[in-house]
Amino acid sequence: MISYNNIGAVCRDIGDLEKAKEYHQLALNIGKEQLGPYHANVAVFFNNLGAVHHKSGDLETGNEYYRRAAEIDQMTKAKLH
Repeated sequence: MISYNNIGAVCRDIGDLEKAKEYHQLALNIGKEQLGPYHANVAVFFNNLGAVHHKSGDLETGNEYYRRAAEIDQMTKAKLH
């Protein structure tokens, strides 16, 4: 799943945003299945998917993914304290 996330990041950097969405979504789907929906890495995958939507001009969807990442971050931090 990390490799798919990294491929998505490269696609985003070279401007292939549709491919980036595909790879980040794949990383997210695998991450939720293997790690559970509230794992810190899943938050990273949500954040990266949000960044792709943000970069493509879909700010509303990007913001939804960013908010989901923030929720997971808060949940995982609460477990640590």
